[in-house]
Amino acid sequence: YQLSVGYTFPVNKGILDHIRLYNDFSLMDKRIDGFKDSYQNVTGLMITTGPIITYIDYAWGKNHAWFGNAWDTSFAQGDPENKWNGRFNINMGYYF
Repeated sequence: YQLSVGYTFPVNKGILDHIRLYNDFSLMDKRIDGFKDSYQNVTGLMITTGPIITYIDYAWGKNHAWFGNAWDTSFAQGDPENKWNGRFNINMGYYF
């Protein structure tokens, strides 16, 4: 399951074109008995300045291979003791 919400604020002042706030949530509903569901939530903003786009966000997850130490079981049976883990991310790109 996935739910995404966002809103773009048009700025158009100087080099700043717009700022977009967003939140993306996803759930992997594992239907096998004993398997723990996987979750991910990403909250952040996107800043557009001409051809340069910068994402600044915080992502966290539970029973998710990119968060925590359970790489081999996160998207399979999961870990019943697994806690929420997160990371801060900044990504900048030049689009031409």
